[in-house]
Amino acid sequence: MKTEPTRVLVVTYMRSGSTLIGDILQHYANSADAFEPLRLYARKEYRLVKAEMLYRWFTCDWLKINIMDLSIGKNISSRFTTQKKQDQYPTRVLVVTYLRSGSTLIGDILQQYNNSTYAFEPLRYIEEDIKMGKQIDFLNGTHRYYNRDNSSWVLVEMLYRWFTCDVRRINVMDLTSVMLQGSDAYIQYYRCVNSRKRLLHASVAQRRKYIYKCMKLLKQPCESGKVFIIKTIRLEMASVELLLTWLPGLKVIHLLRDPRGKLSSEFNVEPRMEWPSISSRADSVCRQMHSDIIEADRLYKLFPQSIRILQYELFASDTIRKARKLFMFLNLTFTIEMNKYVRTHTLQKDLHDNCFWCAKKTNARLTSVRWRLHMSHKDVQQVDQNCRTLYKTAGYLEIKDEKVLRNLSVPSQVDSWIKYMSL
Repeated sequence: MKTEPTRVLVVTYMRSGSTLIGDILQHYANSADAFEPLRLYARKEYRLVKAEMLYRWFTCDWLKINIMDLSIGKNISSRFTTQKKQDQYPTRVLVVTYLRSGSTLIGDILQQYNNSTYAFEPLRYIEEDIKMGKQIDFLNGTHRYYNRDNSSWVLVEMLYRWFTCDVRRINVMDLTSVMLQGSDAYIQYYRCVNSRKRLLHASVAQRRKYIYKCMKLLKQPCESGKVFIIKTIRLEMASVELLLTWLPGLKVIHLLRDPRGKLSSEFNVEPRMEWPSISSRADSVCRQMHSDIIEADRLYKLFPQSIRILQYELFASDTIRKARKLFMFLNLTFTIEMNKYVRTHTLQKDLHDNCFWCAKKTNARLTSVRWRLHMSHKDVQQVDQNCRTLYKTAGYLEIKDEKVLRNLSVPSQVDSWIKYMSL
């Protein structure tokens, strides 16, 4: 039976003699040491991540340690080695966006790329269950309750598990989520676990059993795909930094939409009577979007090759050119087949809107400005008044009257300072 090594953790402070103590300890025969392996996690809110990273170091779980700390030579003694070269990883793409912001279209275009795997909203249930204080059950049999204050770090970890095919550490509910039907790669797996609609009244134990029976269909798309795409409306940009450090080569697309178009689309999906008021909703949405843009700007300076902003209206107005730029950013070839797919799904004469969360063949440009034909000027004014800070950042323009609102030849958006990091 293999014996466990002696593990020693020195917890101390700056300039407290720890370098001397650590140097003495590392000279013991057949020892290995890691010198300050948590440099990227200085902020207090990373406390749970710090504990997990120390565990990964102690158990030599290299693939789950962020690449930056692994690459700082003085952190690691000569006895530590990594196991996988960066070019062996698939291209990983994360689309961070908001409800009713055109992300279903963008995700659907990306998943048409040959040998790609797409996870459509894989945080749907775990985010909701944390907010409601419910127990989170994982496939490996463990279960936990999480404080809402720590939800961001849990969501980041779950995305990491999806990207690295570590399905046994993913929550059962999202592994049996109806959202999997939005992914071409996972549709056979979902049909397997939901055979004869058995998920409708299934317990966690039953769901776990169904997953294991369909495990091959679950793991195959992730393990064989050359491109792995995740689209989520449930993550703030402030949490993305951890994924950028954990996953080498990760590409992040921050997808924005004019809040008036976004909120108008929400009106069509959710009963208006459930809203406290359009003003409070607009204020909340625009505050979050503005905060995410500022965070994206900060991350762009740290990871200039890894993050871009994509504004839905600009994409919709020139889909072929913007799609080509998008694929160039992802280091993927914009093939003839991809060109044809974008044309047939975004350049139709008419609008088709019989499904609120699926991709459709439609006229993307008309879809993006339809709010100007149907939204009242009174509602537009309320959004404008609550979103001025966002408008200055993203280039959206206030609309002064009904005549301007209905005249589609009058622009509702101009270039802004975020253009430097935009597609």
